[in-house]
Amino acid sequence: MCVGAFRKQLETFSFKPFLRLAWDSLQAPYPVPGFGYLQVQPSALRISQAILRRDSLYLSVGMSARPELKTLPQGEKSNLPNLTDFRLRNGFRLYLSQTLHYDSLSVLLNAQVAGREFVVGKGLFRKTVRVDSVRLQGGDEKMFIKVFVSKAARGVFYLEGKPAWDAARQQLYFDQLDFHLESRQWLLNSASYLLDGTLTQRLRQYSTFDLGSRVQDMMNAVARHMNRPLYPGVDSRGTIQAFSIDSMQAVAQGLHVQGRVEGKLWVDVDAARLLQQWL
Repeated sequence: MCVGAFRKQLETFSFKPFLRLAWDSLQAPYPVPGFGYLQVQPSALRISQAILRRDSLYLSVGMSARPELKTLPQGEKSNLPNLTDFRLRNGFRLYLSQTLHYDSLSVLLNAQVAGREFVVGKGLFRKTVRVDSVRLQGGDEKMFIKVFVSKAARGVFYLEGKPAWDAARQQLYFDQLDFHLESRQWLLNSASYLLDGTLTQRLRQYSTFDLGSRVQDMMNAVARHMNRPLYPGVDSRGTIQAFSIDSMQAVAQGLHVQGRVEGKLWVDVDAARLLQQWL
């Protein structure tokens, strides 16, 4: 195609249908198996001035968004906004909103502690107690460990503590762990030797969850969804550079975690292939 004919076609060419299609596509939640849904949540589009050099057209398109990885998809689609002036930026923060359910955490904890026996108390009150099983619960920003014991003591009592995150080790743990007030009162009357600190110390050690592999799986899943075709001739590309936990709170359903993944994201455009869709 000669340059004159190409210029003439560009006079009637509009990017708006493509931008509207891309905008709608970016708003759709993408399932990330095992972690929920990735929602880009775009808020603005930027486009540079077009530059025509011989038979090639050069321009840049940017997007502002607040991407989030959610347990369940939320939000409504918005219409294509007015375009704003272009500024070159390719960094991003992906916000995480995840709930780690107590059932799965209980399975991990039981694998470490169920069936173990501990010697508690001193002197004449030295006893051997068996932990048959445990179950995690939560609420009011605290996590509770429901402990089923047998042998020297038979029954159920509760430990409580606040969860904490070790970023260097990628571990979830209890910063402190102690008997729930009602359980303490019951044990004072029936099995005070359990209050010597042995069980709280040992269960705190076993209640450390190594989530490094899960974090890596999540980052790999996000990376796969960042590097994929958006439209014939348009592919998203990106890299992940950092991961951090901002807050965690124990709620009735599980441990609610909020955090961020930081990296770079850009779009590769095969202009010839893209223009074939519209010219």
